[in-house]
Amino acid sequence: MTSITGTTITMEQRFFTSSTGATPLVKALQGYLKIQNDSLKFLEKTVKQIGYPRWDKAISYLNNSSSIGIESDSNNLNTTYIPFVRDSQNYVNALMEIRTINTDTIFRYLCDWQYTDTTATGIDTDVFAFFMMKMDKHVFGHDYFKITDSTIFNGHANRPSAIRLIDSVPPLVTNVATPVYYEICFVAYGPEYACGWIEGGCQSGQTSASCFNWCRDEISRQCFTGVIWEDEPLNGGGTGGGTGGTGGGGSGGGGIPPNCGGPTSGNRIEGNEPCEPGWEPIEPIEDDPPPPCDSYMTTLGNDSNFAAKFKSLTDTSVLNRNYEKGFYIADRTANSYISVQGTPGSPSIYFNGATLPMDGFLHSHTNPLNQAPMFSPDDVLLMAEAFLKGIAKDSNNYFIGLAHDYGPPYLLKITNTAKFRKFAEKIMKMEKEAKLSKRFTKIYQDFFRTANTNINEKGFLSMMNIEKAGNGLTLYRAQNNDCKKWIKLEKDNFNSNGVEETPCN
Repeated sequence: MTSITGTTITMEQRFFTSSTGATPLVKALQGYLKIQNDSLKFLEKTVKQIGYPRWDKAISYLNNSSSIGIESDSNNLNTTYIPFVRDSQNYVNALMEIRTINTDTIFRYLCDWQYTDTTATGIDTDVFAFFMMKMDKHVFGHDYFKITDSTIFNGHANRPSAIRLIDSVPPLVTNVATPVYYEICFVAYGPEYACGWIEGGCQSGQTSASCFNWCRDEISRQCFTGVIWEDEPLNGGGTGGGTGGTGGGGSGGGGIPPNCGGPTSGNRIEGNEPCEPGWEPIEPIEDDPPPPCDSYMTTLGNDSNFAAKFKSLTDTSVLNRNYEKGFYIADRTANSYISVQGTPGSPSIYFNGATLPMDGFLHSHTNPLNQAPMFSPDDVLLMAEAFLKGIAKDSNNYFIGLAHDYGPPYLLKITNTAKFRKFAEKIMKMEKEAKLSKRFTKIYQDFFRTANTNINEKGFLSMMNIEKAGNGLTLYRAQNNDCKKWIKLEKDNFNSNGVEETPCN
């Protein structure tokens, strides 16, 4: 069993440490924003409206022409765009635009629902939408988008249906003009191309001649390739949209993002919310089978420090102690492992005083404590708690590891944050049930608590299936105690041992 006591992470800590890998310029801007937040107190409202920043995905444009009211030597002007993502979503919904020139700095927000508000943003509707899509590709890899507002990218006679970004994203810092290629597709319409049989048919009141349904069928669309040359994509003024900075808050009110107070202009399809943008990412259709395992498992397998730390927990001297031993991983890439241990005679381990957030943690189940060679329900609850509290430094790759004396170690890793969030919220709610028999720990206390590793693996995978963890969580077993090669474990009712094993590397 493992648990967190006496440690919390504040919204401000997560806001400024939620992503690693920021450039020196972006780190300097973080310091500036911390100072601004001390006086403007914009952080809490910002997080509630648009989520947390991805500092590691910021893009800076250097030495570009001045706008938003800054008049000075343009050679000293830097513009940085920081994408924001809500916890419950997998796309960029807003940008923080920070402009610095000499000793002056000013920032504002550009939210995806503002794409038609050219008065506030000072940016052409199509350019605004295009750049938001490009940032979405930069952060999440999406390059294909369904158009849900027929007023954007409508330079041809037919309704725009989809747009695909062809180029690779620009470097994180650029001061040269960059060609950005794209393919825009339009649905062909009329009696022969009505395509009303796709995705629910025509909207209410439409005839076949005016039914502009979005179709993936190549027969029903026309596609054209275009190019945009950009040296700074969002050139244009505009003081609206929530400006803040050295002069205090702007029209957004104290440096917070603007509210969407009602329907904006545009012609969105039925069912699209007023405050949503006029496009949405489309997950690609994979022609080739996906990799057998999460790519992060290869990263872990190639990390000799990680393998050595994990292997050390499999030593007989560790597994024969009457207390748990483990490592809190503050920063795996920096080889920052903090050794922790439990209380003698108690099947638990605490992270008292540990500095959060963390990449993950490793621990042992020992023989004197009569612990099973599988994660306990408490281990799973701790993982859920860490994720929901924002303690996971990288929620996409957060993991826990277990060493035991019955075979190679196990590793449990998040592989889909949206699915895992639902699973985590469900089991945390179960654990608060008034009736003991309905609690997560009570229901599964004996599901995977035997000395037989195969029974435990089947029981653990059954628990994941019953509680609908889906692909949000994946169980791995090391090939041996070296912890360099891993095997993905999945439930298989047609296999003789009930478990499908897929080598990862």
